[in-house]
Amino acid sequence: MPKRIVNRLCSLIPSIKEEDGFSLEVKCLPEKIFYYVVDRVRSFFNSEIDRKKELFFDQFFVDTVIFFGVFFTICFVFYYLPMVYLSDDPSKDILLGQLFVLTLLVSIIWAGYVYVIQSFKNLTREKIIPVIDEHLHTRVDYPRLFSLFFGGSRIEWNSGFGFNFYIRSYFIGIPLILGIIIVMAKPWSRLLTELFFSHSIDALKSLYLSIAVMSIGMTAVFFEFIILISIPVIFLYLLIAIRFLPLEIHSFQEMGGTGQFGKIIINCIYLTSFAIGTYPIFSMIGKLDLNSIHIPIPEGSIGNATAFVKSEIVNSISAIPVNSFSKYIGFIEFFLLFILLALLVIIALHFRLRRYKEGVLFELEQIISGIDLTCPENKENNLYYLSLYEKVSAMSEWPIKKIFAVELIISVLPLFISLLIP
Repeated sequence: MPKRIVNRLCSLIPSIKEEDGFSLEVKCLPEKIFYYVVDRVRSFFNSEIDRKKELFFDQFFVDTVIFFGVFFTICFVFYYLPMVYLSDDPSKDILLGQLFVLTLLVSIIWAGYVYVIQSFKNLTREKIIPVIDEHLHTRVDYPRLFSLFFGGSRIEWNSGFGFNFYIRSYFIGIPLILGIIIVMAKPWSRLLTELFFSHSIDALKSLYLSIAVMSIGMTAVFFEFIILISIPVIFLYLLIAIRFLPLEIHSFQEMGGTGQFGKIIINCIYLTSFAIGTYPIFSMIGKLDLNSIHIPIPEGSIGNATAFVKSEIVNSISAIPVNSFSKYIGFIEFFLLFILLALLVIIALHFRLRRYKEGVLFELEQIISGIDLTCPENKENNLYYLSLYEKVSAMSEWPIKKIFAVELIISVLPLFISLLIP
């Protein structure tokens, strides 16, 4: 009898299930929600796509617009309309503009997070998994390492019921929920007391609206922080793969076939800048009034309009208070840390490419120097190896293009725009 009780109690305790290898088809909750919404809408228009291909407009841009439309509609129905009809708050007239901006920014960083993870999966599938499969006996357990990122840890009961535990998500989500509970404990307890003991309808309205607005705000904060944690982890994974795995480099492909590494690094920098840049906007969202924004349209030719835009840009930049830069200097320094991590990955891959290139050129030099040119049959071989030598010499030693400097400057724009907020 006691043994049976012990077995019953042990069955209630979940265990961590070890997976053999890792699957790139496993999706975390934000990915599942995003793809469920977008794919359902796309299915109505028969516009399903292959997301393993890198197409910005057909994938990221269109999916972001679709997700924003659905997300804004849900918030409009379940928060804005109840706020308008159930609340006497005089600020509800400017709420629609605030809700529009908030849901738009959340949709962009949500889509950006999902697509960066998808790009990392594609990179892992094409460049890393083949190498891991060929070199099973390594110092690092790469399948386990990558399974922690893509699949998390599987928590499962004896019945088979379970869930995937993602360290990054729970590290952010649990403190965020606890923080909201601590902050809102007194107001919510007061509203619950009025609701259950006084049967106050106003308390029910206030409780519903406060939970709705906190849910939207928590979503925004969650994705800000999940991005700022995930991007360094991705850089760390890339650095480990570049440093310790014998990645395949192709002499006759552009950048040795490592351009995909450069693309994901640039995308991560863009997303990081946007995530950091949205923080001041989120913090000031309650003061945003789109109704007070009036854009004067100058009369006259296109030339006058162009001059007007230029003057407005100059005036806007001149109007930026100096304390804005000092106020957000911490965010700028934080962003620079991400840039340094990205450069570290780029430089590590650069040295890898350079060593490979030098090795191939040395082998070709040995072959060319050993060819006997006095023999007529060897002249074609000599020309062939000389052409190979020329092609390998032309291979770029960097996983990024020269336009990277321009892309880096562009990536700072979201962060710079946030400085316009006083």
